[in-house]
Amino acid sequence: MTGEPRAVSDTIGFVIVFSMVIAVVGLAFAGGLPALESVRDVERVDNAERAFDILAENLDDVQSQNAPSRATEIKLADASLALGEPVTVNVTGLSTVPGRSFSTEYTTRPIVFEAADSAVVYSMGAVFRQEPGGTAALRSPPLVATSERVVLPVLVLQDDGGTSVGGSTTVLIRTDRAATRVLVAQPNSLDRVYMNVTSPRATAWARDLESASEFSCSVSGDTARCSVQNVARTYVSLTEVDVAFE
Repeated sequence: MTGEPRAVSDTIGFVIVFSMVIAVVGLAFAGGLPALESVRDVERVDNAERAFDILAENLDDVQSQNAPSRATEIKLADASLALGEPVTVNVTGLSTVPGRSFSTEYTTRPIVFEAADSAVVYSMGAVFRQEPGGTAALRSPPLVATSERVVLPVLVLQDDGGTSVGGSTTVLIRTDRAATRVLVAQPNSLDRVYMNVTSPRATAWARDLESASEFSCSVSGDTARCSVQNVARTYVSLTEVDVAFE
């Protein structure tokens, strides 16, 4: 009989300890798993950000260094990659002198990496990161906008087929230069030069263009309206690039 209370005590102790272990594991699973998923999502977008920086440099080579093509590798890891909504850019120069004014407009498609609630976007040399709290520019477009000169190298991305993919795979973004031409070469002064960007990221465009140049910008709806006055020389070039995901 002396052994029975001890056996009951050991059994109760085992049950209590086992219950505590189960409770701790349950709490760790309930609280730790979302935290681990959040860390994974952030790291995934950080990796995409680094890949898009390389993508931007490669496209700079295609645009300004006359490279015929470039390829950039990116790992999706439960994310998607696609050409996004069209972005329209209008560049207008105004002068009181007859024959100097001009206006040109073009449309391009940004490359968009999406994972959970975040996205990394490449558009016309600029790279943006979108989060639920807002959008920030990570890289400014390669343009010059001062009263001395305005130089706008326009890069238009065109769908070359297969430009939407998702899942957990490694994708090769292939970019091939299709054409390059000069849109505007105005060596004479203009009263004002406008650059209007219509995009879902209009606010980020306005903020970045104003900080990276002498553009003065405002936002109206989905359009960033930027201008610089008393410009001595203005040049606008266009490079068309075919994009495909492999």
